[in-house]
Amino acid sequence: VIGALSSPNIVSSNKDGTETWIYDKIMSESETAIGSNGAVAVSSTRTMIVVIKFDKNHTVETVQYRQTSY
Repeated sequence: VIGALSSPNIVSSNKDGTETWIYDKIMSESETAIGSNGAVAVSSTRTMIVVIKFDKNHTVETVQYRQTSY
């Protein structure tokens, strides 16, 4: 998992001896469009949260994610 996603932002140890890794990524984009009325700057931000739960054998058990744009 680290090879694909790098190190997680948060690692928590659960009571049953398993781990949960949380990735929180923020991406910002901006572009400028030029038209007959002049230039217009447009920017957007996207966030993605990925939660990976491992079992007692350190195997991925579940993967959940949520993505937002604004």
